[in-house]
Amino acid sequence: MTTSRAFDSSRPPRRRRGRRGFTIIELLVVISIIAIIISLIVSAGTNLQAMGMEAETRGDLEVIQLAVNEYREQTGQWPLGSGPTLINRLMAVPACKEILRSLTKRALEGRDAFDNTIYFSSTGGRGGTPVVRSGGRDTKMNTADDLSSGDQ
Repeated sequence: MTTSRAFDSSRPPRRRRGRRGFTIIELLVVISIIAIIISLIVSAGTNLQAMGMEAETRGDLEVIQLAVNEYREQTGQWPLGSGPTLINRLMAVPACKEILRSLTKRALEGRDAFDNTIYFSSTGGRGGTPVVRSGGRDTKMNTADDLSSGDQ
């Protein structure tokens, strides 16, 4: 009796030579690459957001510096205080109030985009010049990332 090899149950069926689908290793490699790309995109977006917040803070500090200079011209003295106290003193002078109209809501509350208090020092800048400052990204004063009016 001759049996056909195609119907022989003692042998395992032959696999086709062409592959179907992906191996688990190939899938893991693709998933890893996708995860790396997503992490790069997220970190770039976070950095862009921080850069935008810095630009917003620098703009607010420049406007406050203009108002401080106007306050000095109008009253003959530098405004004292920081945060809301500083802003309230500046708002008491009509010319300063007009200058401060372009500030963000947070800056009008005496805070920068990073939620730091905005400070004024009549001798804090280079060469003892008046300067408006904030703590920057790390929210701590007197560190390398501090922002101040006049910084570029």
